[in-house]
Amino acid sequence: MKDKQDEELSALIQQQATRYKMDDQLRAKFRTQLLLASAGQPDPASKNKAPKSIRPKIRLGKSWAIDLIGWRNLAISFLFGVALTLLLTPRIPPLSLLNSIDEELVADHVRSLRVGPLLQVQSSDRHTVKPWFQGKLDYAPPVLDLAADDFPLLGGRVEHIDKNSIATLVYGRHGHVINLFVWPSESQSAIQNTQIKGFNLSHWSDARMQFWVVSDMDSTELARFVQLLQAKLLKL
Repeated sequence: MKDKQDEELSALIQQQATRYKMDDQLRAKFRTQLLLASAGQPDPASKNKAPKSIRPKIRLGKSWAIDLIGWRNLAISFLFGVALTLLLTPRIPPLSLLNSIDEELVADHVRSLRVGPLLQVQSSDRHTVKPWFQGKLDYAPPVLDLAADDFPLLGGRVEHIDKNSIATLVYGRHGHVINLFVWPSESQSAIQNTQIKGFNLSHWSDARMQFWVVSDMDSTELARFVQLLQAKLLKL
């Protein structure tokens, strides 16, 4: 027991004061004062009882004084501050989340064209494509055919973006590929258009689903595709 106490005492002295060689009597007195200070009680051996508001001090040598309660409270405050900082500091999201969603979808569009797969179900029949998503998603995306307007349905696939499975419908137009990403949304927003790395994007929500269209097609042609798609969606 004595060895363990000596080790604890040695560690405290090394952290808070210069090295000082104590005899057994002074060591015992130091430890008693430390325990009393930790408990917030005065030294019973002292004739002059110091008020609780006065912090007991022990002097080592001629110039060193250790404020037993003071440094202990300071250490506790420091540790509390560190813990509070860790709790309040926002967690840094995964790298994939640092990019905006439109950048993620453009990257996915390019990846589907370069390495694929572009299509997991290949069909121009929406009655073939729509049932294919059953069991692969927890929602039923609308699947529309715009072949009569020169935007034929080519098929679809399931993409995984930010750990979410997303329905992706693929349309064609004079050699261009249009990726239409669809997933549920309770909000409603008007069409927003942007361009990233030469790719045109359109995005909107109808309080049931949100739609993201990505293609290298001319912005005017892509806007026509969006108008035709929205007109079909209103009839569902």
